[in-house]
Amino acid sequence: MTDLSNMNPAALKMIAKMATDAFNKRRAELGQTAGEFAVDETVVLHAQGVVKVSKSTPNKSTPQAAVPWNIITALIAELNTERAAAGKAGIDMEKVIELAEAVDPEMAKKAQKAADARVAAIKEPTRRFAWGSVSPQGEVAVLATGNHLAEDAEPEAANAG
Repeated sequence: MTDLSNMNPAALKMIAKMATDAFNKRRAELGQTAGEFAVDETVVLHAQGVVKVSKSTPNKSTPQAAVPWNIITALIAELNTERAAAGKAGIDMEKVIELAEAVDPEMAKKAQKAADARVAAIKEPTRRFAWGSVSPQGEVAVLATGNHLAEDAEPEAANAG
């Protein structure tokens, strides 16, 4: 038996795409409740077509943007520390949400750009390699199938009678 990882990657991509499309059409047949389905089947396929691959490129990803909830939490803590020192009541998340609803969208965009720029200044960018997309076009024909579970069950049924 051959491991799938030893197959031609273009053929694997085409078979995977066609199998996914076919499965999506028949998914409902497995029902909506949790379960396990035994599979022991031989399938002979014929894949024919073209797999197009776009150019792969190196890219630089920016560090993760400033996490908004971390910023809000830090702001509330800092603001409440200052308000407590001034003898004033603190501010809570409910009030922050009310204030946020009234924020000018342009001010929010400027704040986001400023926060992202600061994060980029603190964290190093990550160099990565982006694979090009792979698009199969063609068809996969099932030449033969054999359900080994059904074959195994037949002799038992014959012996039972």
